[in-house]
Amino acid sequence: MQPDRLQYLLDRFIHHQATREETEELALWIDTIKDHSEWRSRLETIWTDFKETETLDASASEMLLKRILQQKRLEERPVSPLVRGAGKWWAIAAAVAVFLSVGTYIFYQADRNARKTLIAGSTPARPEDIPPGGNKAILTLGSGKKLILDSAQKGTLASRQGVQIIKLDSGMLAYQPSSAHHRDNAPPEYNTLTTPRGGQYQIVLPDGSHVWLNAASSLRFPTAFQGAERRVTLRGEGYFEVNKPNTAGKKALQPFIVAVVTPSGKTAEVQVLGTHFNVNAYEDEPVIKTTLLEGAVKVKDPGQDQVYTLSPGQQAIIAAQSVQINRHVNTDEITAWKDGLFDFEGINIRAVMKQVSRWYDVEVKYQTHTSAHFVGTISRNVHISGVLHLLEMTGAVRFQVTGNTITVL
Repeated sequence: MQPDRLQYLLDRFIHHQATREETEELALWIDTIKDHSEWRSRLETIWTDFKETETLDASASEMLLKRILQQKRLEERPVSPLVRGAGKWWAIAAAVAVFLSVGTYIFYQADRNARKTLIAGSTPARPEDIPPGGNKAILTLGSGKKLILDSAQKGTLASRQGVQIIKLDSGMLAYQPSSAHHRDNAPPEYNTLTTPRGGQYQIVLPDGSHVWLNAASSLRFPTAFQGAERRVTLRGEGYFEVNKPNTAGKKALQPFIVAVVTPSGKTAEVQVLGTHFNVNAYEDEPVIKTTLLEGAVKVKDPGQDQVYTLSPGQQAIIAAQSVQINRHVNTDEITAWKDGLFDFEGINIRAVMKQVSRWYDVEVKYQTHTSAHFVGTISRNVHISGVLHLLEMTGAVRFQVTGNTITVL
């Protein structure tokens, strides 16, 4: 590999711009570097990029190198699964970014802009530590019967209106047609999938569409999509991969509609035929955000009945009285939660802790205010101490943990 390619990959990683493929390529390169002087040279180049008027003196270089080599020995330290198979060498790459972020902080602090950079990883969990959330949900049938899915056995859970409700070997829920007789003109029965704080779940709907449901969310849907449209109602956050209708005639154009309640109490609609998109509609958020990854969606403004069409990489922000279109969003950040990650792209501590509180089912209190904005990626599969430790490493905040309460100091 050419030296300029190596420098390019490391620069991209440090600036939080590397793609998954570039990160994997960098990890393979890290695995081949045995010469400490090579590391020092790379660090000096990147340091110059961060602070154009300063060079990396010998003592700072030795400190960074020592911390990197120390990180290498921490083979059991959990890290983000962004690079599968990279093992402890990924930890070295993470260490480079963490310790160079100190320089980043000093540079931005001088401009009175307390931007912090963090990277994936954690400290070993304490015995009393709070574990991460997991696959937890309750399915409420049309009869009112509730099924606790995380403790339910795999296999058929119920049969409703010619549909079998199955917990698959993978743990997700699926609605599949059965051989049981069903009257087409029978009114649909609605089921509701609800995740608690600290829970998430996946479901395959009767039409084959796949939905990821984030913590503290619910999805209401029929056991069969019989009419001219496929309509579901979402509260909280969900990621959708919608199938095109596998039918003829009028149902061949059967749109898929996600209904959400806006901050003003009205109902907004996201309409698609077949596409991948994310909807964030938590009641404690000031706006509803619909982000498109593939295909096309139409977002209907409940106030003026105006329709906005999104292209991939765009986001509709629905407020109480208006809709704004963000035409350039980081979709990796938006959907990181379904891939087991927190991805912060310049958000404040309250926005950070709102995500943390939902996933770890904790209460957050504040004794201080910081204007710092956080950038970085952290695994959602580590205990909460790992997340808090990385946030504290930025120097912008400290935390006190008392039972299930996190206090920002």
